Amino acid sequence: MIMERGKLLHSFTGDETERRQYRRVPLQFPLWWLKDRKVDNPVPGIGIEISGGGLKFLLQNRIARIACSIAFRVSDRCMRANISIIHSVEVVFKGQAWQQYSAKFEGLMNTDFDFVVAFTGPIQIGRAHV
Repeated sequence: MIMERGKLLHSFTGDETERRQYRRVPLQFPLWWLKDRKVDNPVPGIGIEISGGGLKFLLQNRIARIACSIAFRVSDRCMRANISIIHSVEVVFKGQAWQQYSAKFEGLMNTDFDFVVAFTGPIQIGRAHV
C-alpha cells in the first residue's frame, strides 16, 4: 500500500496561533544536528525540552540557517524532524559554552508527532487540558 507523503507528515499549519498549546516537558535526551540535511556527518547535541510543537536543545556549534534537520531519541524511539530556529542564545552548560536553540517543528512524521504528544501529556487549551 502506497501512502501519499502529505498523509505521513503531521501538518503544523493550524498551530501558528496556538503553538503553546502543547505541554513542555524538561528532559535531557540525545540529539543530532543533520548538517546539510545529511545523516553521514551528524553533529551531537543535547535536547533539554520537548513538546508537540517543538523543542529546546544545546549544540557547541552555531547553526547559520533558520531551517535545518535534526534527529533525536526519546524513550528509545529515534525520530527525525525538520525545524525552524526561533531563538538562540549562548549559555554555559557543565562549565562549557553552548548555543541553546528554541525551535518549532516544521516537518515530523504523524506517528512521531503522536508519540511526542502522548509522551508529553495532554494538549492545553487555555487552562483546561484535553
